[in-house]
Amino acid sequence: LKAKVIENGFIFDSSWITRSLNENKAIESVLCGHSELLVIALNLIQEPVPKFIQIVKNLRVCGHCRK
Repeated sequence: LKAKVIENGFIFDSSWITRSLNENKAIESVLCGHSELLVIALNLIQEPVPKFIQIVKNLRVCGHCRK
């Protein structure tokens, strides 16, 4: 999914990373681990006309996933 969103012009915003990265971690790998972002990307990729989806969490959604 990460490759598909990059291919379609998505730009990852590293300002949402709140911890220091290991030298072997890419910005994309840290920000692509959020399940709410993955479900949105999957909906956009799989459906010719994306369906309405509702994401419910008991914690806040990070700003990167919300944009």
